[in-house]
Amino acid sequence: MACTVATFVAEYRCYQELNEEALRVFSQRNAAYYIWPFWREYLVSQCDHLRLPRVLVPTMSVTGQYPPVSDHKS
Repeated sequence: MACTVATFVAEYRCYQELNEEALRVFSQRNAAYYIWPFWREYLVSQCDHLRLPRVLVPTMSVTGQYPPVSDHKS
């Protein structure tokens, strides 16, 4: 069994004031969407380096209807 852990940081500039709710929703939906390809590449790369079977991670799709954003705070 193998475990891969990674931390990605996305930095954005905003030229207008946003409320906390808008920032939370953006970070959980949009930022995750833009980080996803980097996560996929990292995971495949780590599997190759460790000579593990490749894990097929699907591309992230946007349907236009988002599920509710979790209230979980880490």
